This record gives sequence, structure tokens and C-alpha cells, in this order.
Amino acid sequence: MTDRAAIAGVFADMKSVKTRSVVQMIVEIPIEQAEAVVQMFGYPKPGAEVPVAVARLKAKPSAEIVSDDTPTLQKRQPRRWEDMPPSQAAALACQSLPFRQWLGATCAATADEQLKLMLGISSKSELDTDPVAAEMWKAQLSSYRAHQTDQRYGHEVR
Repeated sequence: MTDRAAIAGVFADMKSVKTRSVVQMIVEIPIEQAEAVVQMFGYPKPGAEVPVAVARLKAKPSAEIVSDDTPTLQKRQPRRWEDMPPSQAAALACQSLPFRQWLGATCAATADEQLKLMLGISSKSELDTDPVAAEMWKAQLSSYRAHQTDQRYGHEVR
């Protein structure tokens, strides 16, 4: 083991272990730091628990560096569709249940086909090269966002 006693990660999930009356906290750490984790804490073995403490890092958007030669763990921020290339945003939108429901599509494949038909394209990649299709996508996305706002604030959807 090493003298270092802390490593940064992202709180990703937790689950209840009812048979032991405990909660397991899942912290994700970049694979590049796996060796550092094992050096610091050893490898988990039944009956050989390692006491640890958990603290929230607030200082910076990126987490603490374990040593000068290890990369920082960037805080994950969900990107808005409006900030993505149109083809990527459209692909993610078709995977989104609320967007599919707004389109009236039952599955992602149907949403994909409906969206391409609405925009007059044969491939979503055209959204990155065809300015007219890209503008039509922006208009559809704007309409969907307005629908979301209406739903959120209880307005009657037209």
C-alpha cells in the first residue's frame, strides 16, 4: 500500500443491501487510476474490510489530482441537444422516450424514420451538411422544447 490516502471519483449510484442493513455507495474512478486505487486501499477481500471516509469535493469543477502524473477526473455535465452537432442531437433525441412520445413514435427506430421523413433527409448526418435540413431540425427541436415547457407549467398543450 501507499502513503497516499485519497483519490477523486464521481458518486455514480448506491444500492441497499437489506440482508446486512447497509447501503453500498458506488464511486466511479477512471480506469487509468485503477492501479492507484489498489495501491492505496488494496484489493477487496471478504472479511478484510478497509475503513474509509467519503467527502464531497467542492473546490473546483474538476476533482483533486492524486499525483502530478495522473489526469484529473472531469465533472460530467450533461450536454444540451442545442449544444451538439445536429446529427448527434437528433440521434439522442430519437432515443429519448419523451421526444419519441412527442413525435408519436413507439420506438427509437420509428422516431428515427419519422424525423427523417419530417426533415426530408435520408440520413441524420445530412443535418451537419445541409443548412436547410439543419434549420428544420432546429425548428422541430424548438417546438419540442416549447411542448416541454407547456407540460412542465401545466399549460394546455395545443
